[in-house]
Amino acid sequence: MELVKKNCYSMPQVTALFYDELATIILKRQLNAKVQSWIDEEIANEFQDKYVTDIDVESVAQASEGFVSSGLFYSLEHEGSVAGIAIDIVKLTDSMVVPAAKSADLESPVCAVCLNPLFRLLKSCEEVRNGNLDDIDALLGCPVKTINIDNLQKPDKYSVKERKHICAYIFNTINWFREMLNAFSSHPDPELRLKVIERLENIIRLQDVLQSFLKFSPELKPPASEKNLEFLSTVKEVCIKVKAKPLSFQKQQKSNSQLKKDSSVTQCDESISQREEEKKTSKNMLTTNLLDHFKVYYRDLDITVFSVFSWAPISNSFGENSKEAKQDDALEAKVSAEQVAFLLNDLYYKVNESLKPKQKLINLSKVKQKLINLSKVKQKLINLSKNLHNQNSHTHIPFVSENCMVDRVLDLTSVLCLHLENASAFYQALASDEEDLDDSYLPSSNSDHMEACYSLVLQVLIAVTSWSGFSNDANEELLESFFVHIYNRVHTTSEVKVTREQLLRESFVYLENFSNSVPNLNCAVLLVKLLISIENKANLADLRTKLGNLGKKFLQKKWSIVDCEMMSKRSELIQQLLRTYVTYSDDRFDCLSTITSTGMTELIESEGRQASQTYPLLTKQSFGCFFRNILCELVQGVKQISSTKDGTNDNAVCQWNAAIKVLQMLTKLIKMFTAKSNISALLKQGQKFIDVFLRSGMPILDKMFRLKKDDVLNMLKTLQHSTRMLHHICSHSKSVGDIALVAHVPPMKRSLESFVYRVKVMLTLHNCQDAFWIGNLKNRNIQGTEILSQRPASPSESESVDCGANSGDEEKSNSDDDNVDKTDDDESSKEDNKSDELICSDTEY
Repeated sequence: MELVKKNCYSMPQVTALFYDELATIILKRQLNAKVQSWIDEEIANEFQDKYVTDIDVESVAQASEGFVSSGLFYSLEHEGSVAGIAIDIVKLTDSMVVPAAKSADLESPVCAVCLNPLFRLLKSCEEVRNGNLDDIDALLGCPVKTINIDNLQKPDKYSVKERKHICAYIFNTINWFREMLNAFSSHPDPELRLKVIERLENIIRLQDVLQSFLKFSPELKPPASEKNLEFLSTVKEVCIKVKAKPLSFQKQQKSNSQLKKDSSVTQCDESISQREEEKKTSKNMLTTNLLDHFKVYYRDLDITVFSVFSWAPISNSFGENSKEAKQDDALEAKVSAEQVAFLLNDLYYKVNESLKPKQKLINLSKVKQKLINLSKVKQKLINLSKNLHNQNSHTHIPFVSENCMVDRVLDLTSVLCLHLENASAFYQALASDEEDLDDSYLPSSNSDHMEACYSLVLQVLIAVTSWSGFSNDANEELLESFFVHIYNRVHTTSEVKVTREQLLRESFVYLENFSNSVPNLNCAVLLVKLLISIENKANLADLRTKLGNLGKKFLQKKWSIVDCEMMSKRSELIQQLLRTYVTYSDDRFDCLSTITSTGMTELIESEGRQASQTYPLLTKQSFGCFFRNILCELVQGVKQISSTKDGTNDNAVCQWNAAIKVLQMLTKLIKMFTAKSNISALLKQGQKFIDVFLRSGMPILDKMFRLKKDDVLNMLKTLQHSTRMLHHICSHSKSVGDIALVAHVPPMKRSLESFVYRVKVMLTLHNCQDAFWIGNLKNRNIQGTEILSQRPASPSESESVDCGANSGDEEKSNSDDDNVDKTDDDESSKEDNKSDELICSDTEY
């Protein structure tokens, strides 16, 4: 410990990491008693001497730091009383910018980087020695000397350098308050709990100010901390050693330097003038949440912080803040919706990082040996940066096992369900007597926090129920414990032990009831995912039916326009709902047929093709999403059709008939919705459909032809409409010259040709050659207009149409001569100008 303090004076990040690791060891009680006693004394004296400032009359008054005023703020002591100590954030932050000269009596760095790790070490020593934090609880409510955020001007009034200093002050103040939450959130004293809530509110307000400044300076990097070490410096050395090609190395060196800038905390290049930085800043104004870049550099919140959830539930109004709660009851701590959302966001981030499948980290020693190919250096560096970045974002998570994390969340399950109930009650009250919740939904800051709480609770529950560890028999008790907590939300008394099936069914029904109060489409999809996760563990038929009905209910609900601003996000949500509705319904093809025939017909007939009345999510903008996903689900459905062993394939024939009708309706719609993505989807999925039909459908028709000849012929007639349209689409794709579309043409034509001759083989085997005959199709575009540039040179290669029962003998003979008796060389020479088609002999086309 003495060596670290003496030799790492110029590297405070290393000292901070040492303090954090030592605190973890002390909490595990893995030190000798004499060593522990020596550390207790040393740390207590060091923290008090170097980081705690005594308050005098001069320090109480506000001072000017050149461009911003500072003073003592955020005191939580009673009115009229003056705290005797304070934490000087301004001084500690400035020491990082202009470090003091090292002296003989100053053995360790005194700066903001070491403040929080040293306090964590002090807190760990106090817990192990006394079992409480009574000796240091004054630090929770003591004031902090920092800048006055109330007197700040608009961010654009400051220079880039001044904004950088302001952000550093705010960042370090937030980190100090976060460490206060870690230390005192598990304290049972009601007065301290109120102070913890106040500190939580301080963090949120400071983050709002930091966000406003980052909008004007998105290029700002977080100030120095123990989490942003320059860990990529060794990788840069690797790249220098493998220098080979000058040009490619220059590009690679540029990539390395960019990664270096993103991870380091060095100051801006002095050669760049401030005016140029101002211009760059004005061009890079961002509207997204820029705090995400700073979030990973905050002090990590301990798992014990989430005990705040169980202190006092939020009232149904969800609008009171901590100050209003104190006015109601000075000894009762209450949290606001914004505070709950803040904690839930951190909880979800921890649970997701802890329970998701672990990625294999890159070994730097192996990178030095194997990184020879410069073309792979960039991707290797990006992966390394991401892995190390994720590792450093949660310094405490690696010390918590997956089972322990799940166990901690299980203890919070009842409270999470309570918050979900309160959020549901809020939206039910908001809707009042209106039949549609979204018609009365008015966005506000409070409702935004409510939406965040609603979605984050669902995301946490999804992360837990989707944990792969539940598949292990050793974790069966954990799984049952989770559902017992949910079961108890409905059944307060359980004298008889319930079975696992009852637990899963009751939990499913409990969560399904929230479908009546979901605030937006995103929350609806999250609820569906949670129920799917439960159904996968239950595997009950009645739950599958409920899931299908729920997907249909959400598809038919009219959602607010506010929920559907981002098309890419909405497309993913629609895809999930559509897949749930189709997959978990009793009749997949009936669902697809209903959406295609009813929903899309209403869209076409609506004024300006705005939206379907039955499926409001089906609009002109979202048609492509519906079209592509219906095609995918159609192909997935026909893959599951199989013949029965007893030879009765009536059900399979009915399913194929329904699937072919859906394909026919989809091919007709392509004439009105000619977007490239729709054409590409139809070519790709249409070819898969034909291939599956040839592989699985035709054998079934072979068996059923003699029993149901008319049904089989009618099915082939219906499919002929689709194959003809697919041929037109192939011709259209070649005429427009789109490379992406043309790539699908050859496999599609091969499938269509195989279909023609496969059907003829079946008819020949059953002596029904006269039912269909093979003719040539003219090359037409999607609208049916002949493409003159693709007209065949030979007049004999004409399209055989208008073939009635008593006509077409001449055309038939010509087509037979042209298509059946031709050699392979003749067919290949005319492949681009003609296509074979089955033509019904008793129907005129």
